[in-house]
Amino acid sequence: MDQEAKPPTTGQLLESWRTAERAVAASERLAAAAERAAAAAERAAAAAEKTAEAALLIMEVAHKSSDAARQSAEEARTASGDARDESTDIASQTGPLKSAESEALARYQQRIEDVRRAGV
Repeated sequence: MDQEAKPPTTGQLLESWRTAERAVAASERLAAAAERAAAAAERAAAAAEKTAEAALLIMEVAHKSSDAARQSAEEARTASGDARDESTDIASQTGPLKSAESEALARYQQRIEDVRRAGV
């Protein structure tokens, strides 16, 4: 005895319809969420690109700053050496000047002494 399949009842059809509507609504919500996620991913990619550009600029500035510091240190070493050389030159020149000054003072004191002895 084969039983014929009974056609669905109105209640069953209505429940199937509601289930299908809920599935469509859920699919629409998922699609909207996927669009928002894609937009967020695009913004994140743009931010990452800007961050990379900023990092490159920072590296470039740091490199230039390092070069400038190296050059300044070199110039300071050169200036220090020049100052040391000049100081040595001045020191070597002041020795003879002090000797000449001492001799002139000694001659002047001798003349004063000679004048006193002469009674002038």
